[in-house]
Amino acid sequence: MAQPGQGADAALEKRFELDDFAITGLNETRLVLQPAYEYAFKWRQKERAVILVQKDRAVYRIIYDPHSPLNLQVLATIEFIE
Repeated sequence: MAQPGQGADAALEKRFELDDFAITGLNETRLVLQPAYEYAFKWRQKERAVILVQKDRAVYRIIYDPHSPLNLQVLATIEFIE
């Protein structure tokens, strides 16, 4: 899979423009057996995790709060239908 998150860092940094804003590196992972990438961005004691999954000709971007039990429950229900 190509690096689908390229260019997103600059857009996020410009949007938030905060001194304490940080973006982690892009790491390979899997979501429901699909190859994926993940990264996180943090600011003012908040955090969002991002999973990027390429399926066919689309890239799905899932943004969630990794500290929210409800978000993790919803993430566990994701299925990819062939």
